[in-house]
Amino acid sequence: MTDENANTADLTDGQKLDQVLARLSNLDARLATLEARAEDRARETRPKFDTIISELAELREGQRDTTLRLDWIESRLDQLALDVLDVRAAQRRLTDRVDDLEQRPN
Repeated sequence: MTDENANTADLTDGQKLDQVLARLSNLDARLATLEARAEDRARETRPKFDTIISELAELREGQRDTTLRLDWIESRLDQLALDVLDVRAAQRRLTDRVDDLEQRPN
């Protein structure tokens, strides 16, 4: 392990300050480059992101419409099942009455 300060141990305070300022300037330049890249990337991806969001909103609206339609179909099927049960009950009553009439002597 090397000591970073070993090379600068004999420098004057002014020289140390210049080195620190140079390193800060270098870091500032690197940060500016990263920020520029991030902005470029955001400009590239923002339209795609907006498109995805609008498509998701359309899908949700379609899902609501589908859910309403399915609820309507379900209620109609429930009514149909009740009607079938009513018809079967009436048919059973009629069958019982016919059986009763057939067993009576003429």
